[in-house]
Amino acid sequence: MSIYENNLHTLESVYPRIKSEILEKYTSSDELKIVSTPSGYPTARFRGVYLHSKHNPKVEADRLIEREIKGNISCCIFAGFGLGYQVESFLEIINDIPVIIVEPDTSLFLKALEARNMDPIFSSSRVSLLLGVEPEAIYPILSALPEGGIKIFSLRGRVGKDQNYFFKLEKLVSSFIAKREINSNTLKKFGRLWVRNLVQNLNLLAEAPGISSLEGLFKGIPAIILAAGPSLDLILPYLEILRDKFLLISVDTAYRGCLSQGVNVDFLLVVDPQFWNTRHLDRCNPEETILISETSTHPRIFRMLNTPAYICSSLFPLGRYLEKRVEKKGKLGAGGSVSTSAWDFARIIGANPIFFAGLDLGYPQKQTHYRGSFFEELLLSVSKKNRPFETALFSYIHDADSEYVENNSESRTLSDKRLLIYKWWFETQMPLYPETQTYNLAPLGVKIKGISYKNLSELFGYPECRNVIDKKIEEVRRMTLVRKPDYEKLHKAVLSLNNELIELKKMAQEGLEEIRKLKSNLKNEVFIRQSLIKLDSIDRKILKISSRDVAGFLLQELFNKILYYEGTSDSYYNVLETTEQIYRHLRSSCLYQSELLMNALNRLKLLSKYPDSL
Repeated sequence: MSIYENNLHTLESVYPRIKSEILEKYTSSDELKIVSTPSGYPTARFRGVYLHSKHNPKVEADRLIEREIKGNISCCIFAGFGLGYQVESFLEIINDIPVIIVEPDTSLFLKALEARNMDPIFSSSRVSLLLGVEPEAIYPILSALPEGGIKIFSLRGRVGKDQNYFFKLEKLVSSFIAKREINSNTLKKFGRLWVRNLVQNLNLLAEAPGISSLEGLFKGIPAIILAAGPSLDLILPYLEILRDKFLLISVDTAYRGCLSQGVNVDFLLVVDPQFWNTRHLDRCNPEETILISETSTHPRIFRMLNTPAYICSSLFPLGRYLEKRVEKKGKLGAGGSVSTSAWDFARIIGANPIFFAGLDLGYPQKQTHYRGSFFEELLLSVSKKNRPFETALFSYIHDADSEYVENNSESRTLSDKRLLIYKWWFETQMPLYPETQTYNLAPLGVKIKGISYKNLSELFGYPECRNVIDKKIEEVRRMTLVRKPDYEKLHKAVLSLNNELIELKKMAQEGLEEIRKLKSNLKNEVFIRQSLIKLDSIDRKILKISSRDVAGFLLQELFNKILYYEGTSDSYYNVLETTEQIYRHLRSSCLYQSELLMNALNRLKLLSKYPDSL
């Protein structure tokens, strides 16, 4: 069996479809030249440029990996394959870390299989191979990775042929990393707020139906999602006319603009945990609108809006734990913006096509929101002589790495790092649901791959379907009226969780006491062995408790510091210090959440006895 045949045999054993999808469609490239070296390891020349060392490509790759891999990472991406030396060295030198090989030119890859035995690469369970696909194909793999840094190795001399491709790949990975950083910072800032809100809203798990009960209900009905960008001003004057032709879905920040036109939308999306976000709905009373929300939304929303509500599944361990024991509500995509959640909701209920109004993802003509928005009023209200409205607006626009990007009118619109995260989210979702046609009505909005621009005038040609929509909305309302809350089931789930948190707190306390004893007896080897056995036993008990993720949710910042802080000492004493921190934070998290749940239990007891009292 030749080297080429052996490599193909290994590949087929791991990727059974490679024959039909690759081998039968592509042939080896003549552009890649295999060249012998004094070391005995072949190298490759591509368009006159050597991809690896002319003397010893294996040693070169080993040195590169040892020099470049610093700190903890969750993944290594190899942009361009060459003859695979860098990948093989990484697998040999670095343990456990997954590898993604991205090679857009399948012919070059097939030629490389003739050079040397690559069994160690293709047989490794740590390797994911993306061959001849668009850069977006990397997204599902990245999403499955644990927290941590991502390292990209670009093969010198190779990336020039597909420069735009690899540039796009790096941008996509950078966007993914930025999103994770934002998520981490958001968790740090709002972790306890999410937990507190969720506990205050626990009754909704029993009272409110889940969005899963609405799946496909509006199949084939066209919808408009109303976001709060500047281009919303273009559609608001025509909203009353369009209501007869489209299902209307508004995000919270745009709802006041809809009411200003005397139009009640069909669905209102609210998912933000902050009090200030509720102010967008001040003096709004959407009696004819259905609320779509999440249990960690600020409780004020549910107190002040007199309207039926549907709930989506929680993104957080506390909510997931209780829903599993009470009722699963149905997942709603979360790209970091209420607009992304609104689109996923529209998709789930079957709306098609979907039109976005006010989705600018940028600052066309230096505007941030539609005229009369709460955000605009807030900036005006806090303006001072030494910091006028214009100064505050300038800071908001330029404080997040602003840049000009292509828009729907083939010109450029100013955007920033925050908003481009949402662009990236949409671009990764569109290929997953090609049957859902999505369009953007913002002429100066940032161009999003997979979401074509439509002129507003094209919407007026759609037929009226308000009668059909109203009948289905009435059905949605009726489902909330006939629902009978099972407070007892929820009460049992909360009680079970609280008991587990108390047990976890007890174990964390035992761990802290054992660490304290161990620190005092670091010279006693017999005591150390016995103490480590006890600590191991405590850890095993903790891992067996199903609510450990609930308690650990508030420890993510600590875990990130421990796992990804470069320069952390592995000395015996520092390991004990780290373990002590984990036990202390675990005890604090259990105590905090247990106290909140005890208050919720008392409220649930009252509700189960007097369901109409609150």
